[in-house]
Amino acid sequence: MANEVMAEFSYSIEPVTDNPVISITVIVGLAISMMLFMAIYMYGHSISLSIASEKDSRVIETLVTSSTPTQIIVGKTFGMGLLGLIQLIVIILFTVFCYHVYIPAGIDIVNLYLSDINVSFNTIVIICIYFALGYTLYAFLNAIAGATVNKAEEVQTASLPLYFISMISFYLSIFTIDSSSDKLNNFVQMFPLSSPFSMPAKVVAGFVSTNDIIASILVLVLTTILLAFIAIRIYSVAILHYGNKLKIKDLFNIFLKFK
Repeated sequence: MANEVMAEFSYSIEPVTDNPVISITVIVGLAISMMLFMAIYMYGHSISLSIASEKDSRVIETLVTSSTPTQIIVGKTFGMGLLGLIQLIVIILFTVFCYHVYIPAGIDIVNLYLSDINVSFNTIVIICIYFALGYTLYAFLNAIAGATVNKAEEVQTASLPLYFISMISFYLSIFTIDSSSDKLNNFVQMFPLSSPFSMPAKVVAGFVSTNDIIASILVLVLTTILLAFIAIRIYSVAILHYGNKLKIKDLFNIFLKFK
């Protein structure tokens, strides 16, 4: 009986999934999408708060005497975007530094799970490009929202539709992060409101081609330029408007220069 208990037996270890790298790339992609969403939304929302505060305190009436509306809105967007970009670069560089300093190179499990993640200088540049374009796009949308209200307390209500749009775009990006062929995935990659959250994660995970990246950035650039033209035109008139809150119909009439 004792010999049977002490007898040697053979066993084998098999991984639960055929490709364990996919799971970790998805996790890293989700983390990047969440970081970009929080940064883009937070810095973009600060533009609407700044504009509404200046309008509420009547400071804008002094600003427009020495600067054009275009200079004001572009200056606000550029300044806040530069601050956000610097913070994003610092976070990325600090993460890379900690990985190389505190993670021993001989740990096989680290090399196994992180070897296929595309982290390079080009990847960091692409992430920064998407952040800059995504932030600029949402900043101009927030500028319109801030110019339509009379008090800073009304910004939350005015920005509510934009909040829902950004949340839907964010969730679409995370739900399609590991997809490569369906129509919804292609739409999310090219749609300018969701591509800043979707494409950087896919680039890091290696799920997209160079042509997809170029096409997505081109659509995002053209949309941002068009929206900048619309936002500046509406801002130029709405910023000095006091009284009833401007509605979508009013904004449309302002853009076409008739009431």
